[in-house]
Amino acid sequence: MTFGAYVLSNVSYAGPSIRGGNAAATSNYYEDLFNIGQPYKAIVQYEFSIPITRTGTLYAEFQRYHGWADQTLGAPTYVDTYNFLAGDTIHTTYHIITGRIYLDDLLFPEKFPVPRLRLKSIYGIRYISVTQSVDSASEDATAGLPGSSYNIGTNFIMFPEFGLATEYAVSPHVLFRVEGAGFGFPHHADLYDAAATLSVRKKNLEFLAGVKDLHFKTTPQKEEYETGSFITPFIGIRWHWQ
Repeated sequence: MTFGAYVLSNVSYAGPSIRGGNAAATSNYYEDLFNIGQPYKAIVQYEFSIPITRTGTLYAEFQRYHGWADQTLGAPTYVDTYNFLAGDTIHTTYHIITGRIYLDDLLFPEKFPVPRLRLKSIYGIRYISVTQSVDSASEDATAGLPGSSYNIGTNFIMFPEFGLATEYAVSPHVLFRVEGAGFGFPHHADLYDAAATLSVRKKNLEFLAGVKDLHFKTTPQKEEYETGSFITPFIGIRWHWQ
């Protein structure tokens, strides 16, 4: 079994966006609000794994992204249940919780000892929960009622994930891995994640560094939907229990 902890760091991403869905377009409402907050600099990921077959390992991981932003609207927009006007000062926050369970299994070539270059399959399920809030101090002041413009919206995705990973053992204790997995329906929700990782193992400890990419889009069939793509360099450590 292994237990892992990672620190992911945002580089230069202004945050996910709230978009008007098909229902908003049908009603001729403009409901777009872009870049609702740069994620905090340190994003923590936890991981647990256990081998379940001779060639396959079951992984579970968890991450939480959160951030906030202030901006001045250049055009009026209707978000959640409030009509914001051009020139309004907008404050936005968001929390994105995501986790997945997946099987990482040897696909080719299935022979022992395992070759230095191998292809692996990924089968799993991922859950993404998105919660955002929007309020305007200028609208509250105009209405004379603090908190009158405050609105909160939630959405989620739960999809299977299918993907591939390529591994190359640089040496008996150094491994380079590139992976990608995702799922989606046209004109509905979609998600994918990808990573490139270099790891070095010393006895029971494994040190990892690389870059991850998590993309999601909730279904645009609703009044509003959310979309974002987090590209995050990371460092991490795993402890192998033997």
